[in-house]
Amino acid sequence: MYRHFVLDFDGVFSNSRNEVDDRVIKVLVAYAENGDKVDIATGAGMDRLYKAALPQLIEYTKHNKGVRDAFTLSAENGMEVMRFQNGRPKPIEVQSGGLPSNIKKRLKRKFEELHCSLLEDYGKKYMFTVHARAHGVGMEGSEVDAELKQVYAILEPLARQIPGATIRRTRWAVDVSAEGTEKDMVSTRILREEGQRRKNSPIKSKRVFIVMGDSTSDLLLAKPFFKVKAPFTFYFTGVPNNQFKKDVIRVFGCYPRGVFIAPQRFTRGTLKVLGHEPKRVGRPVLHRIGSATKRR
Repeated sequence: MYRHFVLDFDGVFSNSRNEVDDRVIKVLVAYAENGDKVDIATGAGMDRLYKAALPQLIEYTKHNKGVRDAFTLSAENGMEVMRFQNGRPKPIEVQSGGLPSNIKKRLKRKFEELHCSLLEDYGKKYMFTVHARAHGVGMEGSEVDAELKQVYAILEPLARQIPGATIRRTRWAVDVSAEGTEKDMVSTRILREEGQRRKNSPIKSKRVFIVMGDSTSDLLLAKPFFKVKAPFTFYFTGVPNNQFKKDVIRVFGCYPRGVFIAPQRFTRGTLKVLGHEPKRVGRPVLHRIGSATKRR
């Protein structure tokens, strides 16, 4: 049975210093040569993937351009999608429903009034995001946390006045986006391409889905597979806290057997799971969450 990798970009392809590790792309190219598919997803804009992932991908497949067709890049939680056709990048889908430009301008003005030194407007096409500079490199977490709380407190009342808008906060960012634009849009599209006729209807997939992410919001990448009982495994490459188990149960309604914590953090955990041999996926690991211990 072939595999379909659904991977969040930040924290899976990058290390703790936010540097992209070329070895991850090399291993994924090897999997693609064996017939597996790879979806690389990010909540950031497509330019993030163009600058950080596309050059290496093109370099490592220059002698076999057809392998590129196994890769799909999804930005802004799946609202912007680009895949390869005959080895050439081709935008295939741009979702509608983003925030109107006048709304984003209002949010931007409000943010600029705060004069935050550690945070910046991330400049997305479909959303408005306030993001920690350099993903927290060289910063004290408490400083970022305090400023994000301030941003959220200012933007939240304004976001509530926008019909169909939702505001959410992660460890390093505050997002304001159109309602329904969560990361599960990426996996919903994949299921559609696998032959799913109706949303949440079971499918008989010929692929095992391997999902990886470094934040609890990345659990949403696996939720559509769980709903339709498709075979999947989720590996968490971030730093789990005491709330992780509760977050898993909140997203899935239970603690699925296919959810694991990677043995190491960031790209070290990614490479440990993927292995350096493309013919196999790393074996599930024994992991602990609070007092709970689980093995697949």
